[in-house]
Amino acid sequence: MDKSPTKEEIKLIKEMSGPIGVIVLQWSFVDRNLDLIVKIIAEDHDTKNFININTLSPFAGRKVKLMRKCFNQLPSLIVFKKNGLSLMKRTKSISKERNMLIHGTFAGLNSDGSINFQYLTRPKNELKYIIQNFTHTVPTLLDLEKRIRLLAEEMGLFGLSLRPSKNVP
Repeated sequence: MDKSPTKEEIKLIKEMSGPIGVIVLQWSFVDRNLDLIVKIIAEDHDTKNFININTLSPFAGRKVKLMRKCFNQLPSLIVFKKNGLSLMKRTKSISKERNMLIHGTFAGLNSDGSINFQYLTRPKNELKYIIQNFTHTVPTLLDLEKRIRLLAEEMGLFGLSLRPSKNVP
């Protein structure tokens, strides 16, 4: 039988729960702003060869891939290409970190005040799973939250710049 957590362990778990909750909430703004960018580009640019609204994926990674394709191939987006591709690169990178944390499993506490997590991943076209171990502390979670918040803000401003004359998505 596993031992019960100590008061220090309970305190650490509570300290980390706040930042994790904020990460969840902040990511919803990234996701919404990514949806708005897709919507604006689909409505304002000739995307019939790129975007099929009926089969558009709800997953951020697939939307990022689609937006990279639009920024790279649509002449009407050339002025937005550099910033758009930069935002999509950051979104993909931060999305991986966020997914590992949110879909990962608590795996234990360390004496240095960090928490171990495990994340199951499956290589493409394979049936085996790989366990990825990673550690977070309160400061690393606060850093991730800050990067997600800044990304959400930049994406919102970028979305508005795609449609300056209307100012409303």
